[in-house]
Amino acid sequence: MAIKFYKTDIGTGWEVPWYCWELMKKNYGLALGVSVLALCFYMVAVIPLVGPFLSTPLIFMYIVGSLFIGRDWEAGKPSSFNTFMTKATDRDTLKRLLPVIILQIVLSTANVSLLESGIPGAGLAQFAISVVGALIGIFCVPIMVFHPNVLFAEAFNLSLKAAWANIVPLIFGWLVFFVLAMVSAILLFFPLVFAFMPAALTFHYVWYRVIFEDLQLGD
Repeated sequence: MAIKFYKTDIGTGWEVPWYCWELMKKNYGLALGVSVLALCFYMVAVIPLVGPFLSTPLIFMYIVGSLFIGRDWEAGKPSSFNTFMTKATDRDTLKRLLPVIILQIVLSTANVSLLESGIPGAGLAQFAISVVGALIGIFCVPIMVFHPNVLFAEAFNLSLKAAWANIVPLIFGWLVFFVLAMVSAILLFFPLVFAFMPAALTFHYVWYRVIFEDLQLGD
């Protein structure tokens, strides 16, 4: 069966963050615990030289676990930290994602190198790399996780087409999350851990469901 994607409107970009919030509110304790773990994963990235090599697999494990958590929450099923860890560390899933993880490590390393180079035009190259990385995370990984027979090339191609068809709501949705993250950071970090990051836990899952499985938000 072919995987289809749907075109949405700009309103989806506003609805997705709040739908993530609604899912999280009912499961706040678990969301907070996983978010603290995710924060540690992201902090590993700042370690000189080895940061991207260590943090990238950990971040991918977080995304994989969060996809299944989001699916359980939406279906009203009970979930737990053990469920998250079991899915996040599933060997078969991580083995399928290995090419994606390696590519992301290469992209992250290139981004750091460009940042330190001071080469004219490096900012544009960094932006392009960031876009590719975002496409991998938001659509490509969920497709490969929920459709085990789909390989990276096909998943990335689908991600690219779906993102282009939904570029306006995606940009608007990212802007909403960005503003919320900045507000949280300005408020001295405290709300970042206790409000924004728990809500962002289901971000990848909800966008995947909206674009690829025609989820009606708020149902």
